[in-house]
Amino acid sequence: LEYTLFQPSLFLVYFAHPYPLSPGLHTWPFFIDFENRRAMILDSGDQPLILTAISDISRVVNLALSDPRPWPPIGGIQGTRTSINKLVALGEKLRGGEWDIEYLKSEDIAKGELKSSWVPTMNHPIIPPEAREEFSREFVIMFLQGIAKGAWDVSAEWNERFPDFETQSAEEYLTKAWEGKD
Repeated sequence: LEYTLFQPSLFLVYFAHPYPLSPGLHTWPFFIDFENRRAMILDSGDQPLILTAISDISRVVNLALSDPRPWPPIGGIQGTRTSINKLVALGEKLRGGEWDIEYLKSEDIAKGELKSSWVPTMNHPIIPPEAREEFSREFVIMFLQGIAKGAWDVSAEWNERFPDFETQSAEEYLTKAWEGKD
């Protein structure tokens, strides 16, 4: 049985909330909240992130299904490789206005402490309304712990296998999503 772990890292669509370019996907605000012009930056903000469009993932899966070669067990897909600081700078460029930036310490996050004045609420229908605040807080803590450990910086096996395959850049995707929005 052939298998691979398709690893796209973060979906760009979450930074387009509430204007996702992938219809039918339920999104919510994230730790960099373009809509409300605010962000949580962990430590220096230089940690790497990979941002990938959902449409690029489906295109890679299609290429993989048509490829007769054995699949790599780990199958990283790199859309845009960036950092928290660069993504915030892109948000400031696209959205303008004053941004509220809060700096968090990885030592606090490692202890399960989120010292932020706000928490992006996951208003997903599967999460009971009375549990959303605590669930959202725990999600952000675990997500930021992942950033501190480099979990969102994935490899590029599928990009290397298909060198002519071009992904949509974060700037291109988010420009489309935020164009004409206040």
